[in-house]
Amino acid sequence: MASMSLFAATIQATDKDYALLEDVSLRRQGPMATLNVLLARSCRTKDAEKALEAAHIAETLKLDAVESRCAVLALDFARDAGRNSLARLASQRLDRLHKNLPKLPFQPKCGVKLTQREIQVAKLAKRGLGNRAIADRIGVSVRTVEGHLYQLYSKLGITTSMSLLKTRTSRQWQ
Repeated sequence: MASMSLFAATIQATDKDYALLEDVSLRRQGPMATLNVLLARSCRTKDAEKALEAAHIAETLKLDAVESRCAVLALDFARDAGRNSLARLASQRLDRLHKNLPKLPFQPKCGVKLTQREIQVAKLAKRGLGNRAIADRIGVSVRTVEGHLYQLYSKLGITTSMSLLKTRTSRQWQ
């Protein structure tokens, strides 16, 4: 319980708070202490891999809300660092969690930088238009649409058009 309380206290934490969490957790034993150390270190260094490790531990402990928080942090850190493969892993974890938790307690931050053309393609794809229809609508080749979708998926950390349907609205994309 003490480890969970420490974890919960870091929702709006500073680097100093994370340093304290790490220090206290290093003196404890068990998977929750390990998770807290990984969380603290990932937050202080913006390390997506450590956040994903923490999410994995939370999954083994069947702590969906904790796993969600770690996965959201991993997604945000990976996006900020341009580590698209890690962003995809974190996004896949969140997609799986979304099945268990109708509303995830933590959401990735907004601020994915999309071009105007990527936003246009995303809106059309969310409406269910295929690549050919999108290309015809905006006057570009199908290959160009595929390129925009590739960039879009990479930036959002998703892998399928179904995942695109679950993303936030274009007004929240920057």
